[in-house]
Amino acid sequence: VRGILWQSSMPTPPDGRTQPLLSRQSPQPHTENGPQMASPEFTNDLTNHPFRRIQVGDLKNRTLFPDNRISTTKYSPLTFLPKNLLEQFSRHINRYFLLIACLQLWSTITPVDPITTWFPLIVIFLITACKEGYDDLLRWRRDCKENSLKVGVWRVNGWEELVSQEIYVGDLVMIHPGQKVPCDLVLLAAEGGRCFVSTANLDGESDLKTRLVPPEVLSNYKSREALTNAQDSFVVECEHPNPTLYQFDSKMWVGKDASLDPSVAIGLTSVNLLLQGCMLRGEHSVVGAAVYTGQQTKLGMNSKLPPVKLTQTDIMINKISITIFIGQLVIVVGFGIAGTVWQSQTGEGLWYLEFDGDSVIHEWWWFIVIPLRFLLLCSFMIPISLKVTLDFCKMAYAYFVEKDLQLYDAINNIPATANNSAIGEELGQVSHILTDKTGTLTQNLMAFSHCFIPWHPPAQTTANRWGPSPNPNPNQWGATLSSSREDSATVQQQILSHPHGAAGLFARCLALCHDLSVTEDGSTYFGASPDEVVLTHWAADSADVKYCGTRDNCRVLDVCGEAEEYELLALLEFDSFRKCMSVLVRGSGGQCFLYTKGADEAVTLLLAESDDRINQEAEMLAARGLRTLMLASKAVTEHEVEEWLTAHHLASTTTGATRGDALREVYASMETGLEFRGLTGISDSLQDQVPQTISMLTHAGIKLWVLTGDKMSTAAQIAQTCRIVPKTREPHQLMLYLEGGQLSVEERGCGETRAHQSALDLVNQCASIIQDHVTLFNQHMAEVLSSLA
Repeated sequence: VRGILWQSSMPTPPDGRTQPLLSRQSPQPHTENGPQMASPEFTNDLTNHPFRRIQVGDLKNRTLFPDNRISTTKYSPLTFLPKNLLEQFSRHINRYFLLIACLQLWSTITPVDPITTWFPLIVIFLITACKEGYDDLLRWRRDCKENSLKVGVWRVNGWEELVSQEIYVGDLVMIHPGQKVPCDLVLLAAEGGRCFVSTANLDGESDLKTRLVPPEVLSNYKSREALTNAQDSFVVECEHPNPTLYQFDSKMWVGKDASLDPSVAIGLTSVNLLLQGCMLRGEHSVVGAAVYTGQQTKLGMNSKLPPVKLTQTDIMINKISITIFIGQLVIVVGFGIAGTVWQSQTGEGLWYLEFDGDSVIHEWWWFIVIPLRFLLLCSFMIPISLKVTLDFCKMAYAYFVEKDLQLYDAINNIPATANNSAIGEELGQVSHILTDKTGTLTQNLMAFSHCFIPWHPPAQTTANRWGPSPNPNPNQWGATLSSSREDSATVQQQILSHPHGAAGLFARCLALCHDLSVTEDGSTYFGASPDEVVLTHWAADSADVKYCGTRDNCRVLDVCGEAEEYELLALLEFDSFRKCMSVLVRGSGGQCFLYTKGADEAVTLLLAESDDRINQEAEMLAARGLRTLMLASKAVTEHEVEEWLTAHHLASTTTGATRGDALREVYASMETGLEFRGLTGISDSLQDQVPQTISMLTHAGIKLWVLTGDKMSTAAQIAQTCRIVPKTREPHQLMLYLEGGQLSVEERGCGETRAHQSALDLVNQCASIIQDHVTLFNQHMAEVLSSLA
């Protein structure tokens, strides 16, 4: 089962923001040598400067922006009682019990002691209030813990260890390995110009993410001392606080006399931003400048007050209670009218009812007494014991979950925890499970399996040389290689004999086109993508093309014992629209190259010449359940590089929502006319007991939907391996997949049954919704390509 979702998030507009924004009002008096750059002055002008501008180290930031105190609590000591009562009385059944309890205080109409209703009602309200108060107390304690974290902050006298809540916008903050990032920071100093963070607290992803220091900052401030001494030389222009985690279209100026000239601005993206809640990994500390603090961080903008959660049982009871109450009103009105008429005509003449000595019956309000008595007599239809029983059952559910040994993780020593005791019974009413593949069904432990290099193996050529034979056989135009010693020896032999042949270009693409770091001894690579780590290790171990690290913005390779240096001109980062990444490098001989790596269906569109055999080889790898990537490259002239770098700088310094479109347009102008260099196939092992678990869920009647970005053949193979789809084609199998920009529904052995038709209607509705996004994307790409033409 395969699906692809797009979600576009627009930044939060500045309208309605109560926090003042910084702007620069700096006149530029002219001298004989031209305009003189004055030191910046910041004012509170929202009209001329719609973006937030921050001068690092400016003490005015403390009065213009909030501190870093966070609060996720739902109540305060003053609002706890009214808010909690309001929440509890938002349920119809609680309102009904309160009405009955209040009516029982009127001795004229009540046939029972009011304590029989008030006592259990007060007990239940107290228990619910105490439970909600305890949950909020735990949130308050977590907030206090977060606000009290010790962190290094630069002050006038040097680095001081302060608590997290004392950080202000514009402060320089030092983060140590293993420490949580206390606020949103622009990375300004890191070992080697990069660091790695874990975003598991934000998106649940276990992969490490790479964060980079802007190259201009890295080249001008090589030490922390130089950075702290010139902290007031940085001016950051960023968006208003918004909840978009993966968008940070901002820019920065460096230098004490730097103007706000866009031509000298430094573009900032999400790779330059450390988000609050991330965990720093590695061995070295980093320094960043705070741009968003407190509730204005990306994480704070995404946090919401905990909602009042109602289970399906609660919703059903509320509906039934309303229905029963309406029935009670009908009974009360009918019997109330009948009782009043009977009393006036017959009852007052019966001496044993003693109506003669009761003066109350002559009061004006007596006509409502008999109906209300009937209401209290019928109150057993919705017994208060129902709510008491349900609440105690929910507490029992939570207790049993926490004490269940079968839910205990002995390896990590983690027991099950019931974070919300109000919805425990929902676990038994699950009908659908939505999951992704990588890291959930699989272990996210990649291993190199096979690759395809478009050349004739020596045994298949008519001449003992590298490359195609004079009369190539169309069926033997390339070789599929594994990680075996024999295949590794073959690749190394061909690289030695023809260093710049097909195998050499294939290995260089793997060794250059990535975003990894290497340990000091050069033995281990680490980075955000486990695929890149595996492929780079294979290039070093099997092809003897080793990536040795980056030195002075040059990537150093060891090709069969000989050192090669490539100046990194630009890194075209991966995004979900292009589905590929590229590096633009300049070799030691002055020749420039573009190396591209990405999804085969995306890179195929970028090739100068298409070949059906390429798709056939990719399908063969995908049919084995492998994650496939395509490699391509091309040579670029120096003139093309200069023009492209100028356009790239203008696009990267664009502020606002148009930056992404501008960058994709610039990337598309470079990533065209590529030459096919090969394919790779990577395997990812399943988690323990995945097929057995899915089989049991299926037998329990639970539907499972898996979201994956793999090829259709890969997704089908994984689905069969996990037992999501049986290997034999049984009825009612539908697959929704996107290929070539078009959504399709594949039916496998489906009979014309009501269940099949219902499922098909649901899938077609999903397809129509996603297809709208695909159509808009295709139109956008067509406009980009036409503008390039």
